[in-house]
Amino acid sequence: MSPHKCHLNAFQLFYTIHSNNICTILFCHWCHLYLVTK
Repeated sequence: MSPHKCHLNAFQLFYTIHSNNICTILFCHWCHLYLVTK
């Protein structure tokens, strides 16, 4: 999965259930890093 796609999915998931941990598990480490550095 491309980092860009991952970020988009991460935002959808983050705003739906508000959980960085789930984001990391279901998608990839990039999306977690992206949210953490926002």
